[in-house]
Amino acid sequence: MGGWDPMYGPGARFLAARSARGTTLVHLDDDELPCERQVCGVAAAAAKEPIGIYGHHKRNCNPLKGYQTSGDPRRLRSNKPFNVLLTLFAATSRAYNDIFVRHFDRYAKALASVKGNGEDIAYSHFLLKHFNKTPSYVERAPCYTYAVNNTVVETYAKGFSHMNDETGISSNLFSHYTARRIICRRLWNDTRWEWRIKGRKEKDPVLVPRNIKTRLWTI
Repeated sequence: MGGWDPMYGPGARFLAARSARGTTLVHLDDDELPCERQVCGVAAAAAKEPIGIYGHHKRNCNPLKGYQTSGDPRRLRSNKPFNVLLTLFAATSRAYNDIFVRHFDRYAKALASVKGNGEDIAYSHFLLKHFNKTPSYVERAPCYTYAVNNTVVETYAKGFSHMNDETGISSNLFSHYTARRIICRRLWNDTRWEWRIKGRKEKDPVLVPRNIKTRLWTI
């Protein structure tokens, strides 16, 4: 992705998407296998309303509790409240992505400090802060097999793929979710924030709200 992977991890997808030729983007992790109907479903939603994020995997950010799952990701339908969509499989427009990238410096230092963990939170937060919109949940189309040239290569569970929220996590589960909880609390409390790495051997970030200089939140 243009050499940005080592710094921003999964967040590099937004920078790489600047080279896209089309007007509709579908962000997709390389270990996910949505079927054609599901890809077309989220892409059609993004084409209809370009300023937005469209997908299946809900999360909820809360200024007190931080980062929370929102419903069972294996279900075809989910009515749980949410304000974040994971970008492991989500659609948007080239226009929205370009606007986000122009403001990427707002999130860049923090994302770099944890190799892109929380990139989807930043993507959804930007939509809320700059357009007063939350992402849009798209009901999953039922797909029971994944075929290539009419050869079934994947069997879908419960009408959907074997998508696992723990697949592809950039670090161990504790650090991964702890970082996300802190990100959500800071952003949804409308606190300007940044992470600082204390030394080259320091793997875990320290969150430093700019308006509170005397206190550190350590992951």
